[in-house]
Amino acid sequence: MRARDTSAATGATLIIGADLRVSSDGAGWRALGLRETGRLSGKRIDELFPAGDLRASVLDVLASGQPVEGVLVPMVDGGKTRYLCANLSPLPADARKPSKVLLRAHELDGWVLADAETGEIIRANEGGARALGSDVETIPGKTLWGSEALTNPEERASILAGLNRRGSVYLGHFSQRQTTGDAVELEGALVLAPEEN
Repeated sequence: MRARDTSAATGATLIIGADLRVSSDGAGWRALGLRETGRLSGKRIDELFPAGDLRASVLDVLASGQPVEGVLVPMVDGGKTRYLCANLSPLPADARKPSKVLLRAHELDGWVLADAETGEIIRANEGGARALGSDVETIPGKTLWGSEALTNPEERASILAGLNRRGSVYLGHFSQRQTTGDAVELEGALVLAPEEN
């Protein structure tokens, strides 16, 4: 989950050519932990991001000329998985058959681990707990189905069916009412995690 933040420092950009190689990279990758390996230009996106379906999404944009939003890009970092959320746009924007793709990405930094059947929250990091109006000490035992993106049982069933098919579902932007009554704008995704013992 991520609270909406539109500052330039929270995201990073890449321009990807038809050969699936990065032709230029923008600011923000160092903050996401990728820039330490040197320049990203010239590297293939499937080398930079081996997990997930980013490659297929870039190919879709190149073939259709249509933008794609909410592509989840897992990054394994020190044995832990972090998730980027990428939006892809054709370049040039009005071309029927674009020659490049602009990728804008930011990290979804809050997480909540919940039981997939009951929605009971097992644990969360500080960002995830705060996004749902709680803290890490008191959130266990609460229900994820109380999140405003998941309260409607029919919509939730559809989202969970997609999650079971694909392993991840982008929820998009939604409002969440905190226990104080204040509403915050969130962006979120669901990802299937291995069962814990």
